[in-house]
Amino acid sequence: TNLFNEHTLKRIASLAEKRREWAEENGKKFYILDCPDKATVYWDYLPSGLERAETTRLDQFISYMSENSEVPVIDVREELIMTAITMKVPYTR
Repeated sequence: TNLFNEHTLKRIASLAEKRREWAEENGKKFYILDCPDKATVYWDYLPSGLERAETTRLDQFISYMSENSEVPVIDVREELIMTAITMKVPYTR
């Protein structure tokens, strides 16, 4: 997996913090919401032989932000996966 290096994570967190501070100064709240791609939600439809990474960039980012930033990161992957399974949301190419 092509994970972020420490320098990149620090830069992303710094930019997010600046945006959070600006939002606060202007009476707003700032959140980061992940938007997973189809391959994340519909893993079962990918060709066989592909291996899922133990840690993704998003996992790494969320972990880093929770430890080094006050910006809330909303992770909706599990909810989307469960919705796709339970509601049989169709996969389209």
